[in-house]
Amino acid sequence: MDFLRFMLFPILACLLLAGIHGYLGIHVLSRGVIFVDLAMAQVAALGASMSLLFHFELESPMAYAFSIGFTFIGALAISVVDFRNRKISQEAIIGVVYVIAAAAVILVMDHAPHGGEHVKDLMVGHILWVSKIEVLIEAVVYWALGLAFALCSSRIHLITQDTKAAKAKGLNIVLWDMVFYVLFGIVVTVSVRLAGVLLVFSFLVVPAIISFMFQDRFWPRILTAWVVSSAVSILGCVISFKADWPTGATVVVTFGAALVIAGLVFIMRKSLNRIG
Repeated sequence: MDFLRFMLFPILACLLLAGIHGYLGIHVLSRGVIFVDLAMAQVAALGASMSLLFHFELESPMAYAFSIGFTFIGALAISVVDFRNRKISQEAIIGVVYVIAAAAVILVMDHAPHGGEHVKDLMVGHILWVSKIEVLIEAVVYWALGLAFALCSSRIHLITQDTKAAKAKGLNIVLWDMVFYVLFGIVVTVSVRLAGVLLVFSFLVVPAIISFMFQDRFWPRILTAWVVSSAVSILGCVISFKADWPTGATVVVTFGAALVIAGLVFIMRKSLNRIG
C-alpha cells in the first residue's frame, strides 16, 4: 500500500512518457538525429529559466509559455535548414543548439535566486512528486499530440523512411519536417517540466536503440519500444522505492542497465547464429 501511495502517479506518468516517446524515438533514430531530443529539451529548459528573470515561478503558466515559445523557435531552426544534400550534418547543428542552450541556462540561472536548485529540477525533474492533476494534463496533451501525429503519420513516416520517395511524390519536405519538429518540441516541453532533460532523453533513445537491435520493421520497432520503456520505467520506480533513491536518476540508470543487457543478448544471439 505504501508503494502505491507514493509511486502510483510517478508510474502512470512514466507509462504516458513511454507511449509518446516510444513512437518518436523510432523516428529520431531513423532520421539519424539522435541528439535532437537533448537539444529541444535544453531549449525548453532555457525558456523556462528565462521566465525566472521576469519573476515568474518555474511551475507557472508563464514559464510554460516561455518554454513553448523557445521550443518553437528551436524547432523552426532545426527544420527550416535542410542539410540532407550538404556537407554539414544536421546533427552537428543540433549539437551546437544544445551546447548554446545549455550554456545560456547556466548564465541565466547565475542571476536567479536558488539557481542551482532550479538547474537540478530542469535536469532531473520532479517525477516522484507528480500530482494527479499533472498526470491528467500530461495525458490530455499527449492524446491531442498523438492525434495530430496520427493525422500526419503517412507523410511524416514516408519522409522518415525515404526522403527521395517523398520528394518524388511532391511532398514539401521542409514544411512536413517543420510540422514534425514543432509537434516534437511541444512533447518535449511538456515532458521536461515533468521528468527533466535526462529522463526524457532516456525514454526517447534507449528503447528505440533496443528495438532497432531486434526488429527490422517500423511498427514492430514501435511496439518493442513501448514494451521496453514501460517495463524498464516501472522497474526503475520499484528500485527507487525499495532503495530510497531519487526516482528520476534511478530510472535513467535502469534504462542504461537495460541497454547493456540488451546489447549482450544481441551479441550472443548474433554469435549463436554464426555458429549455427
